[in-house]
Amino acid sequence: MRNQIDIRINENGYIVTVSIDGKEYQEVYVLQSRGIITRTFGDFENESEIPAPVKEALDSFMMFECVLALNKLP
Repeated sequence: MRNQIDIRINENGYIVTVSIDGKEYQEVYVLQSRGIITRTFGDFENESEIPAPVKEALDSFMMFECVLALNKLP
């Protein structure tokens, strides 16, 4: 597969890996106290090789909401 997006989500945060034309880009987000999530690695906005529609699709709260939902499990 030439182009893909992989998202791994757990109760501590999430990792997004974007592969475009064989090159890989990654952002890592970690849940801090009081429900604040912080990007600790990577910045897709500064990657000119990632097309704008991909950046726009990834600019969502869905992943953050999944982290919070996992934290509510017993």
